[in-house]
Amino acid sequence: MSIIASSRTVRGLAVAIVAALALAGCSSSDVETASDDTTASDDTTTAAATDDTDDTDDTDDDTSSDEDAPGDEVAASDCEGLTEVAIADINDPPKFAYSTPRFTDTLGFYEMFCLDAEVTGYSGGIRAVQAVQAGEADLGMGPTTSFISVVAGGSEMTGFGGPASRLPQQVVVTEGIDTCEDLAGQTVATGGPGDLVHFLMPMFLDSRGLTTGAAVDVPIGGAVDLGPYLADGLAQASATHPEESAILLDAVGVDLTSLGGVAEVAPNFHYMTLMAYDEFLADPANRDIAVRVTAAMMASNRFFSDPANEAQAIELMREGIIAGDTEGVPELGYERYAALLPTTCEEGLNPEDIEWTINWAFESGEIEEQMAFDDLMDQSICAEAEAMVDAVEDLTPPNL
Repeated sequence: MSIIASSRTVRGLAVAIVAALALAGCSSSDVETASDDTTASDDTTTAAATDDTDDTDDTDDDTSSDEDAPGDEVAASDCEGLTEVAIADINDPPKFAYSTPRFTDTLGFYEMFCLDAEVTGYSGGIRAVQAVQAGEADLGMGPTTSFISVVAGGSEMTGFGGPASRLPQQVVVTEGIDTCEDLAGQTVATGGPGDLVHFLMPMFLDSRGLTTGAAVDVPIGGAVDLGPYLADGLAQASATHPEESAILLDAVGVDLTSLGGVAEVAPNFHYMTLMAYDEFLADPANRDIAVRVTAAMMASNRFFSDPANEAQAIELMREGIIAGDTEGVPELGYERYAALLPTTCEEGLNPEDIEWTINWAFESGEIEEQMAFDDLMDQSICAEAEAMVDAVEDLTPPNL
């Protein structure tokens, strides 16, 4: 079996893992329809660190005064002005599992916390991280694995929030694959080294008694989406978001079934991290921006995860905030992931989860030296943000 990595470069070169599969004790009972499981992420994480750049925020309005200190109630009407901030997001429109930055904007929560936010979607998780590295954004949300890799590679960055901490991925297979044993000798598509799916597939395969071997370069074209490889028979398995399975069936006619969710074998794997350069956060005014961005996203998650708001949330999703307009996609995304959106720091920035992810990255060889939670994260920013959200009596979205 080979693991094909879909290209993330213009030249169309990708890295594939040639994998030798030892048959596992999986049965056909492991197979479910892809729409019945939480799904996978195409979030790419080819950790390519760049030189530190100035991520300063040039604004005239300073919202870090004592009047708006962390823990005080902050509403749009209380703001002397809105502080500008550029936020890197993943894809435009995003998948539901990492749509918090975009929903926060749509619902008006950035303004509630005195921010004028510009949210830019980048193709793939690593691109969002690289946008922060290149100074294209003040801060951003990207895969925790990417963040760990770039910090291990020398980038002086700090994480301070986890707006999407739980894995949504499921391993999906094409027609004719009914059990894990059927994967022997087949091809699994990922986005290449650094890609989140590339990290997760070996983990899932290992849990089923399947092992991977050496790496080779394979020219496979320039597609970013893994779907065409599955549709064209170039690969027989990958990991997708729940809504992607429905979209692929509608768009290219590939009917996928699930061999299981990756979260089942990695329940502590931390998914997404809010991050910024240390140089940016060293300025008290910028640190206050990070607190307010974290607070705004936490407020958005509280709205979306409340079952009482399901109808409004689905309608917003249907209006095109998330990727895919296939019938039933918003409902599927909400059903499978809304309850997993973190609404507190304990849920979104749990040290045990992040340490588990660091240890996995080290033991799997993704990073060369062991790291500690405090090497990566600043919990105080999230704590101040949570206190700020808790102090707001009415969290009704301003734009609804």
